Amino acid sequence: MRLHPRILKFAILLLCSFLLVVTSTLFPPIFHFSPTRVQAQTVENLVVKPNQSDNFSNFADWCSHKDALSQQQRHTVEVLLTEAQTSDCNQANEILSNITKLGLYNNQISDITPLSNLTNLSGLRLDNNQISDITPLSKLTNLIALKLDNNQISDISPLAKLTNLMLLELYNNQISNITPLANLTNLNMMLLENNQISDITPLSNLTNLNTLGLYDNQISDITPLSNLTNLSFLRLGNNQISDIKPLSNLTNLNTLGLYNNQISDITPLSKLTNLGSLGLYNNQISDITPLSNLTNLTWLLVYNTQISDITALSNLTNLSLLGIDNNQISDITPLSNLTNLTRLRLENNQISDITPLSKLTNLTELWLDNNPISDITSLSKLTNLTKLMLNNNQISNITDISNFTDLIWLELSNNQIRDIKPLSNLTNLTYLSLDNNQISDITPISNLTNLAVLWLSNNQISDITPLAKLTNLTGLWLGNNQISDITLLSKMGIIYFDW
Repeated sequence: MRLHPRILKFAILLLCSFLLVVTSTLFPPIFHFSPTRVQAQTVENLVVKPNQSDNFSNFADWCSHKDALSQQQRHTVEVLLTEAQTSDCNQANEILSNITKLGLYNNQISDITPLSNLTNLSGLRLDNNQISDITPLSKLTNLIALKLDNNQISDISPLAKLTNLMLLELYNNQISNITPLANLTNLNMMLLENNQISDITPLSNLTNLNTLGLYDNQISDITPLSNLTNLSFLRLGNNQISDIKPLSNLTNLNTLGLYNNQISDITPLSKLTNLGSLGLYNNQISDITPLSNLTNLTWLLVYNTQISDITALSNLTNLSLLGIDNNQISDITPLSNLTNLTRLRLENNQISDITPLSKLTNLTELWLDNNPISDITSLSKLTNLTKLMLNNNQISNITDISNFTDLIWLELSNNQIRDIKPLSNLTNLTYLSLDNNQISDITPISNLTNLAVLWLSNNQISDITPLAKLTNLTGLWLGNNQISDITLLSKMGIIYFDW
């Protein structure tokens, strides 16, 4: 039987269609061009293009696209959601768009682009993060206070338009060019410490500044500061400054730090009579006569310079802290009137007579290490002392220490002490160093039950039984003595022991 040609053609087509379906099911094609194009198109729609985020008008846009953002941007969005205390994008947008203060410090943020729409912010903390690009901040023109310290910022150009700023913190970054700050004339407080700044010319017009921190930079010329007469707080330590004449007009200064520079002449400071705190240590100063009129000083640090004559200090009766250690001082008579002193550092000088200290009964901390002192009778009335350092002297008699019952810290190493009976009443001591002396009997120490650290190395001790009661000891040094039995120490719970 012959089939009609049309029926035969239809049958062949039907058979081919059936075979195609079966074949494609059992043996999938090696190449799927169409699905690949569809898949690529789908992925492309999911990924935010580089310029697409520029069209985000609010935080809700950032939030709703967060799965397609870069890892750094997504992290910032998550931090902001946490700050808003919601996971709802619209609700978070409502909250974040209306707040005026935002603290995002210590959050490992590196990309701050999602902040660019929060234009109502007046206060923003981004310190202690990993930020290098601050371009997104350029739109936040309502900012009054901005903290960006401890980041990785080198370019601060985006700050140029933030002319409402009154407080700006940028310390511990990598900034060398501060030109963008020149127009921020409303600034009242600015901290730029620990950067790479050498030219401070842009600061010359910032006459509203009250507080300025510039220590640890590469500054040598401070002429631009001469007009900043409203300054009351100025830190210039750790720079390369030798000439401080530009400071002579800054008569409102209350706190001034000039330590670690190359200063030898401090004459320009003589007119700064409002100074309350002054740091001049680690310079090349030998003449401190210009300080004689600074009678409002309460803190003065001039250690590690080249001072021998301290006559200029005799009128500074408001001093409570004075550091003149590591100098060439032998006569401390000018200190006798400074009865408001509570802390005094005189170590590493050439002092033998400490009689002028006898009236300084308000002293609580006194350093006299590394001097040729043998007689400490003059200290007997200083019963308010809590810390006393007398290492490396020529002391043999410590009887006058017996009344110092408030002492918690006492250092007497490297002297000529034999008898330590006067220590038996000092029951508040927690730290005591007596190494490198001539001590054999440590019985008086048995009463000092608050001791945590005790140094007794290099003496003539054989019996350590008196230590048994010192149950609070955590550190004990007994090396180079005549001790044979240390059995009792095993029961004392000492963390560090040297024998």
